[in-house]
Order: sequence, then C-alpha cells, then structure tokens
Amino acid sequence: MDAFAGAVGVSNSDGKSTPVYAVLQPRAGVSAEYYALLVRHMALSGWITALATGIRERSTDFRFNQFGPQQLPTPPFGEQQAIVRYAQQINHDVGTAVRAKKRLISLLAEQKHTLINHLVTQGLNPDTPLKDPERLGAPRIPVHWETIHLKRAASHIVDCLHATPNYVENGRFPVIRTADIEPGRTLHEGAHRVSVSEFMRWTSRLEPMAGDILYSREGGRFGIAAPVPPGVRLCIGQRMVVLRIKETHSSEYMMWQLNCQHVLDQARADMVGSASPRVNVEQIRNYRLVAPPLAEQHEIVKHIQSRCKKFDATIRRAEREISLLREYQTRLTADVVTGKLDVRAAAAALPDVDPHASGLAAACDADEVRLDGDNPTEESM
Repeated sequence: MDAFAGAVGVSNSDGKSTPVYAVLQPRAGVSAEYYALLVRHMALSGWITALATGIRERSTDFRFNQFGPQQLPTPPFGEQQAIVRYAQQINHDVGTAVRAKKRLISLLAEQKHTLINHLVTQGLNPDTPLKDPERLGAPRIPVHWETIHLKRAASHIVDCLHATPNYVENGRFPVIRTADIEPGRTLHEGAHRVSVSEFMRWTSRLEPMAGDILYSREGGRFGIAAPVPPGVRLCIGQRMVVLRIKETHSSEYMMWQLNCQHVLDQARADMVGSASPRVNVEQIRNYRLVAPPLAEQHEIVKHIQSRCKKFDATIRRAEREISLLREYQTRLTADVVTGKLDVRAAAAALPDVDPHASGLAAACDADEVRLDGDNPTEESM
C-alpha cells in the first residue's frame, strides 16, 4: 500500500505479513538488500506512483501484478554486494549525524517547553506570591490570577467533520491535520489541499481566521495547539478542533497554555480509546485554565516571543541541516544504486556495518515519510 512512499525493506526474521504487503523471495545470486535499495529509489523518484491508478493519498489501487513485469537492472552479484556495502556506510554516517541533530532539537524543545510552562503559569515577576492549586495536579499560580473553564474564554469551539476530505493535488486551500501542526506553529505550506467546493463544505460550521487556535484532539499527536497564521485561508481535517478566543483574553496566551503540561494532564485524565486515544470536545470545553489579567497575558506573550527566538532559530537551522543531509543521502544512494557511480573499489575498503544497527532503511525514516493518517472507515467520535 505504501510502496509509493518508499516503504520497502528486507526482513531480518521469520514471520507473517499483513495483506497490504507483497513478500518477495530472492533467487540465488540476487541480493535482496540491493533490490530493496533499488525499489526504494524507484519509489522516491515517483516511478511506482506512475504505475498506480486511482491514487488519492496512498496508492490504494497499486497491485504487485503492475510491478512484477517491469524490467530491472541486474548488475553482477559481487557489484550488488558492493553497492549495498557502500549504501550501508552512507546510511550509517548520515544516520549518526541526523541522530545528533535530533537530540539537539529534542533538548531545545524541552527547554523551550519548560520556559513556556513557567511563564504561562507563574508570570513574569518572580517575587509575586503564589497560591496553592484548587485541585490535584493544577499548577500554583499568582494570588491575583483566577482559573476558568475554556468555554468561558472561547466564543467558538468547533469540531471537524467526521469524514475524510477529498484532497486534490493543486487545490487552493490547505487542510490542517495533526501532522501539520507543532506547538505554536502551523505547517500549512506542506499541507494537503482541497478544492473551493470542498473547502466550503469543511468550513460550513466555521472558517478559521487569523489568530484562531487549531487543536489536535485525537491520535498519536493529540493535545497540540497552534495558531492560524495571518493571510492564509485554511480548514481543519480529521481529528482537529478550531477554537476562537474572546477579546477578553489573549488568543496567543491561551494557545501557549493549551500546550502546557497541566492542560495535557487534563486531556489524559479521561482519555478515550487506546489504539487511537482521543479527547472529546466536551472535555476540551471544560479544560481548567489559568487566567491572568488581560494586560498581563499580553506581556507574557511578548516575553515568550522574545525568549523563544533563539530556540526557534537554532531548531529551524538544525531541521534544515537534517533536510540537507537527507537530500545528500538520497542523491548519493540513487547514483550508487543505478550505476552512475562505480563504488566497487571504495566499498572494498570500507569496514563492516551492521545494516540493522545502522538502519539501512534510514533513507525512508517514518518521520520523513508523511502519510495521510486519515482512515476513511474510522470516524472521530
């Protein structure tokens, strides 16, 4: 099903597969690892997608009988092994560099999260006396702050349609899914898109406007809040909620608070479902939030923006470096696997690399392949 995205690999154990996989056993004199590399290159270059019919987001109509008759190159077995050896070294080196940069990103994100949690719940003045929480798990907050339900701060809390949008390649309007947001940031540039008529259908309840909050309420990425950026018309996809905050509160302050630990703990307290955990809209409406005076909310937001600039700049730079490393890896592997670059001599001088330890499939990491995640047979509750 996901061969078009490069979901091709070599099994290192016996077992069974689900019906979405085709299992191929190599003949004598054929390196399974070489052909896994080759087919992955063919997938990432769009070759497999061109074979499939009826594609929406996944190649749901792709069948192995469309792929089986295709002619593939057959280098000598020794050269196949040399290519695999060289590719394993590429993946090992790139994977090591990428993991280091991801560790840096994770550390910076954790520091940023801790900073925002502190500012949102305790404010800017470290000398302000704090009062004990009203309930177990709630944060200590300044004595002059109050706590309110989210429904008191919001004029609209609108769930998504319980369906799957009809995406089109050149659609005008982005559809924001759980994969398209991170705390405080909406990734609308790479989002899937819909036509005008589909956009009207998905915004019939409410069209998100600049400053509204997009909130993920279901799946592995639940509990993330991000703002609607200015100058962008968009709609929400499955598993998403849009919140419009009243003028009596700062929408950006509330957005940051929805990303804080005390709100996430409330979401987890009454979590529904295990395979695909979700937060019900009524539970979201009743989140207990802290509410400083409006002027103080604005000051906290300004401080968050100022303090987080360095974090964000460093994270974006590391992400860009990871992207360049992946691009280098993909291009070099493509040249090697298609014979444009003769690596026999270079491969002979390389040390042995365990393909499972280094991650031979690193060219197609799960976080690099952005699949739809929408299941047309599974509606949100």
